[in-house]
Amino acid sequence: FFFNDTATTEIYTEQIVGSVRCVQETDAEYMGNSFRNISTEMEFQQWYQDMPFITKWTMTIIVAVAGLVTFGILPPMWLVLIYEDAIFKLQLWRFFTNFLVFGKFSFAFIFKLVFIYFGLKNLENMYKPGKYPEFIYLILVNGFFSVLFSTICDEHYFCGSQLTFALLYIYCKKNPMEKVSFLFGFIVSTAYLPWAIIAYHLLAGAPILQDLIGIAAGHSYIFLKDVLPASHRMDYLRTPKFFERFVNKYIVPKILGSSNVYGFQGQFPQPGGERQQQQPQGNAFRPFQGRGVRLDLSLIHI
Repeated sequence: FFFNDTATTEIYTEQIVGSVRCVQETDAEYMGNSFRNISTEMEFQQWYQDMPFITKWTMTIIVAVAGLVTFGILPPMWLVLIYEDAIFKLQLWRFFTNFLVFGKFSFAFIFKLVFIYFGLKNLENMYKPGKYPEFIYLILVNGFFSVLFSTICDEHYFCGSQLTFALLYIYCKKNPMEKVSFLFGFIVSTAYLPWAIIAYHLLAGAPILQDLIGIAAGHSYIFLKDVLPASHRMDYLRTPKFFERFVNKYIVPKILGSSNVYGFQGQFPQPGGERQQQQPQGNAFRPFQGRGVRLDLSLIHI
């Protein structure tokens, strides 16, 4: 630009320089936001990849089913447990799909998803690859108990919430001294977490029958798996050998092939080999007696 007036030239020069500076600042801010978005996306991907195998795929399927139900692609009536259709029409998938329906996308769905993640992830972390058959068998047995007690109470159409609460109850019984931050920063021991959730549901006006069914299912498992073997030497829920061989042959290799599960590398140990090598621990689980006070308690935010 050519101007005869020097003052005018300086004014236009300052305006041009200011415009360029604004553009540069805008570009820098945009690039900063882009980098932050990329960082957040990478953190989410890392969190998702680090999730235990069964927890990751269970939550993925539950979210996918919720999306299909929300947008009307998949009618929930195709997944509900109706005994007449499941038995007489051989729609056997209903015995499994009823555990995967938690409603449409909503705040209540997110709330349920948090408890699914907390209970299933922490319980799965207690079982190393050598104990995956026992963990999967635990889920199947509690699924059966959930359906059984739900049928008695006429709540058997969708049993996902009951099974979730059963798994949460089992984890809390096996780890009663953990501390968790529950709703608005309220700190509660895991020994009382199921009852704190029930109290919250009562205050919120939500039904608690499904929670009580989950407690009944989880407590039945604890009684048959831990109490009876310790008191009467009767283990009615011992994992069948054929089930161990099936899981170790077809499921565990897929788990170890997909990610480094719990830092486990190399050849998968034979069933029972890990238990023979382990030394008895002083803080082993004792039914209804707790595990003592841990010195380095970490807060688990849910």
